[in-house]
Amino acid sequence: MNKSYFELLPRDYFDGLYEKVMKDLKKGDNVCVSAIYGTGNRTFLNLFFRFAEEDKIFDKIVYFDPQRNLDNLASFVKGVKTKNRFQKILVVIRLFEKISNKRDVLEKLNSLRQPEPERLTFLVLADHTVVTEPENYLAETATFFNSHIYIRPFNKKESIAMMEITNNFFGWKVNENLYDEIYELSGGIGRLLKYICKETSEGKLDFKRPEVFLEIPQINFQVEYLTRILFNYNNETLKKLGLLNEEEKIRSKLLYLYAKYYRPVLIKELFPTLSNLEQQVLGLLYELKGKCVSIDQIGDIFERLDREFSPWAIYKLISRLKPKVKNNFEILSIKGKGYYLRSVS
Repeated sequence: MNKSYFELLPRDYFDGLYEKVMKDLKKGDNVCVSAIYGTGNRTFLNLFFRFAEEDKIFDKIVYFDPQRNLDNLASFVKGVKTKNRFQKILVVIRLFEKISNKRDVLEKLNSLRQPEPERLTFLVLADHTVVTEPENYLAETATFFNSHIYIRPFNKKESIAMMEITNNFFGWKVNENLYDEIYELSGGIGRLLKYICKETSEGKLDFKRPEVFLEIPQINFQVEYLTRILFNYNNETLKKLGLLNEEEKIRSKLLYLYAKYYRPVLIKELFPTLSNLEQQVLGLLYELKGKCVSIDQIGDIFERLDREFSPWAIYKLISRLKPKVKNNFEILSIKGKGYYLRSVS
């Protein structure tokens, strides 16, 4: 029987993450593992189940996915605890970011652990909002998670290891001399690494024209998602997420290329006569719709994209935009704070 992809991954994949997580879980500590979509959360989940099944640390492991389970999470856990009395239970929860009223839910789960917390332990997987909105991952009256581990994009060594495993599994022929270039294009983002390798193996694309990689649907989807993250957070947060390096430059060359010229489709369709720069500034306000966006924030985004700017130039550009978009959008100036975009009903 052919092995699955996950059966090829070693225990120390993700820098020994399985062993780190299981060490805490064995002590009865609740653990949260988070990652940006496309950087390994699902892969880690499958890796974890594989080795947890082999190690048999827990009497019972149950899995909850809010996209598949119709039950209320707290009710689901209560039912599991009732049916498995006197057993050591691990509850694995995926996509926790999609659960409403997270703090209230964590409070209920914390109550269900009593009076024997060591008998009911939780491994929760979520997206990057654990890093950007940590207050939403606390119970109402207690700290629910004993540890939080964020899966950063791969470094070069880890990227090469992934490329070798992926290429061997799929039978892709990728010249090892291209590994450094593939890493630079991907910035260590797992999904980008995979599909760059695939297209490279099929010999369709030219590394001298990296922008052609952006035409691949899976790559385009990933960089568009990452671009929204780039626009929403400051440099310090983006460094924590691993999207910027210590010099505050975008790690992925493909993400840089996409973000530099990104303009939402709706903006291009509604305002085809605007200049590219006008479309991009309006696009920034549109992506951050509902938030007050300061000139400094726009300037920080431009600086990441190596665009020349000055606060005065941005102010004048937005002033020119207001009458041009008034039939669809209103750009409100909030004195001393920035700009707020809202649709005209």
